[in-house]
Amino acid sequence: MAAPVCTGSRHAAAVALVLVIGLPSGWARAAPPQVADAPDWAFGEPAAEVALAATSALFMAAYALPQAVSDWAPSTEQTRNDHYGEASDYTGSVVGTSWQLVGSWALEGGYYDERGIADPYGRALRTSLMDTEAVLLATGITTALKRLTARCRPRAWRDGRCAGGEYNAFPSGHVTPVAALAGSRLVLAAQSDSGAVRRQLAFGFAEGTTLATGALRILAGAHSWEDVVVAWTIGHVTGALTALAHPLEPIAAEPVGATAGAVAASSAWDIGFRWSGAF
Repeated sequence: MAAPVCTGSRHAAAVALVLVIGLPSGWARAAPPQVADAPDWAFGEPAAEVALAATSALFMAAYALPQAVSDWAPSTEQTRNDHYGEASDYTGSVVGTSWQLVGSWALEGGYYDERGIADPYGRALRTSLMDTEAVLLATGITTALKRLTARCRPRAWRDGRCAGGEYNAFPSGHVTPVAALAGSRLVLAAQSDSGAVRRQLAFGFAEGTTLATGALRILAGAHSWEDVVVAWTIGHVTGALTALAHPLEPIAAEPVGATAGAVAASSAWDIGFRWSGAF
């Protein structure tokens, strides 16, 4: 009766040894490479990207248009408040847009880095180019409308006329560029998988900054609510269309140590089977 017990014990030991040696090697195998969806060139062509970038830059020529004069009054007469106006310079316009672009670039690079994409922050620059194009396009459109419509700012409207000579209220130039970023980031976040938290944060920051800037511009007496709503709309539409012009390209991460893991796994399984054969 002792022999069967001994044989059973040996078989059990063999199975245990195979599990101890074989399973860890299976765990060591490289996981399937992750995939990050990244904006490609405009319409999938580098030449189209160059054309879009050049067109966006040309839209800034709207600043050269002469400012028209009109009797278009604001919704209400308001008092000037420079404190709110200065705050809006940091949330919108050039300064606010600049730090939003840098922040979005950092979050986009972090998204690629998290998924093991090579040169993550370098690849994120292409997304920043897309955002910049949206900002330039939206700003050019807004500037042209300012020059042509010549609506008086609420803080300058006195006794039925534009006493301060500020005819550039419609639409808000502070709100439009950050709204363009929000529109671009909204499309990018919506097209990404649920794990793209950094892209969702980039949209959240841009949208929150846009709404804050609009409120500050109204409180500063610089705009009526219609000026802000139209700027919000122009920015979001322009940003969304620019993002949609850049199809998403799946980029796979480089599997780190995949070859070594496969060799180790094969070697370990061989050892395991040899040990079991010996028993």
